[in-house]
Amino acid sequence: MIDSFSALAQAFPERIDVRIVLHTILGKITHLCGLTTLLISERPLGTEWLGGGIEEFVADGVVALSARTERGWLKRILQVLKLRGTRIKSMEHSYDINEHGIRILPEPEVKPVDKVLTQKMSTGIGRLDSMFYDGVFGGSTTLVAGAAGTGKTTTALHFVIEGARRNERCLYVSTEEPATQLINYGERFGWNMKEHADKGSLKMVHYSPESFNVEQQILVFKNVLQEYKPSRLVIDSLSPFQAALSPERYLRQLRSLISHFKADGVTSYLLALGEPAAATTETGLSTLVDNIVFLRHVEIESALRRSIVIMKARGTAHDHDIREFEITSQGIVVKEKFMGMEHILGGAPEKSLTEAAISQWVSAFTRNGGKR
Repeated sequence: MIDSFSALAQAFPERIDVRIVLHTILGKITHLCGLTTLLISERPLGTEWLGGGIEEFVADGVVALSARTERGWLKRILQVLKLRGTRIKSMEHSYDINEHGIRILPEPEVKPVDKVLTQKMSTGIGRLDSMFYDGVFGGSTTLVAGAAGTGKTTTALHFVIEGARRNERCLYVSTEEPATQLINYGERFGWNMKEHADKGSLKMVHYSPESFNVEQQILVFKNVLQEYKPSRLVIDSLSPFQAALSPERYLRQLRSLISHFKADGVTSYLLALGEPAAATTETGLSTLVDNIVFLRHVEIESALRRSIVIMKARGTAHDHDIREFEITSQGIVVKEKFMGMEHILGGAPEKSLTEAAISQWVSAFTRNGGKR
């Protein structure tokens, strides 16, 4: 290893001398001795060329290390630009430096899905099962979107506690609230969260992904997924991942995660903050998930109520009604659809016109025996 050739090159007055020395070192001495050589060369700050601008042409391979600031954090990038006589993966790879040296973080991999499950699974909410016409398909991915306080976490807890009651292995990944807090939250609804956790049918873990470690957290999460092998999974929520990653990397990581869920037959819930358009369409997430459940606050007659609607259910018919639901001491109770109201999803609900009211409007604006 020569560390660094840039410093060595400064001893030569002419650029041609640097090239001659480089050819001599790499083309004669090292080859004749059968040596594999690692040549360190600096890239001047603010420039695109490597070292003196000749090393990349003489060397058999070029590995570029760089660092850039992304969302307030330093991100290290490794990229293989050249390796003479062989195929390479030229995409950028993230890496970090820790107590064990350099670790290159694997790129998101999309796993092939060999089989599609046709059996349906209960969501844990009876009326929601009916809206899905007997639950969601096993191995499907459901996005639960809504503003803060609409009941996304409660909906997800229903899902995993139902699986735990059926002795299925359920994994709940929280990126915002500690696991102990979620267990206490579920206990208030009368659910034996601790009992299921002690029995092994429910596992709750907490991660706090930031821009500097989001790939590491995803890698740790994938390892837990492989070790625990759940049949049901909840990620609550996607918001920290979306905030820490660029839109391209966010979508790439989600595509990889969802493919792993489907390939392993895991039925998953992904929770996202915000309107369905912002949570799905703007990021491309709507094409990746199978189902979309939207929760919303509704203000009617100076009272705050909650609504639930299924906006997407891939491969099956579903209820299109916008229904009211309440969070009671036993959890979520879905009620009947909103009657006599419209523009609920638009955020400005108002009463629908009845036939009598329409007739009055028609009569008020007609003259001369029904002619306008």
